Amino acid sequence: MAEVRLERRLAAILAADVAGYSRLMGTDEVATLRALKAHRVEPCSPAVPTLVLLDAGDEVLETALLYLGRDVNSESAEDLAAAAALIRGVQPNIRYFHGTSWVDDLANGEICIAVGYSGDILQARDRAAEAGKPADIRFSIPKEGALMWFDTLAIPADAKHPGNAHLFIDYLLRPEVAAANSNYVNYATANTAALPLVNEELRNDAGIFPTPQVQERLQPNLAKSAEFTRSLNRAWTRFVTGR
Repeated sequence: MAEVRLERRLAAILAADVAGYSRLMGTDEVATLRALKAHRVEPCSPAVPTLVLLDAGDEVLETALLYLGRDVNSESAEDLAAAAALIRGVQPNIRYFHGTSWVDDLANGEICIAVGYSGDILQARDRAAEAGKPADIRFSIPKEGALMWFDTLAIPADAKHPGNAHLFIDYLLRPEVAAANSNYVNYATANTAALPLVNEELRNDAGIFPTPQVQERLQPNLAKSAEFTRSLNRAWTRFVTGR
């Protein structure tokens, strides 16, 4: 196949780290907790840990910094210690840490709340519906804000066929392809031309395509220095292991 040199472009999916929860909690948290205490329904009994956190120390600790009103990209030892101290307060409520297992557990009603990625939480909602589960799953961007991130495609500097790579990126940037990807994974597309082709329900969901006001509360987590990353990883390991 002949290589064709194309102008470099960026393909991206936009998403935020959010909290997924059942609809009962979102409608009336006080009454739901009262009912849970009265009936002791597992696994959402207050006696059973029902919170799942991503096994991603940087994102969890940076989310804690957002809650504290601090810079999520700070490399200050003081800020890191403050974030670590904050999340230790919820440690008794944590069932486990994982990157993906919580999706099925949320769909099956095994857990009540998860801090995860917006699209994954909506995939849990869809799986619950497909399986005929009674779970009504939703997510929320905290009023303090959330981390935002982008899926991107990169071409290695020493790639043997960069022209073909550009062709593939160009294919993914076609509006109909970008919209199909967005519809399938329940994540927002950053492709403006694809927006009219995205499912209307998805396109009008402010949790997936945040309003300008909400976007102002979203913060990117930037690459950190190697020295700080080591400190962050040590703090996260101490938290996960309960030391």
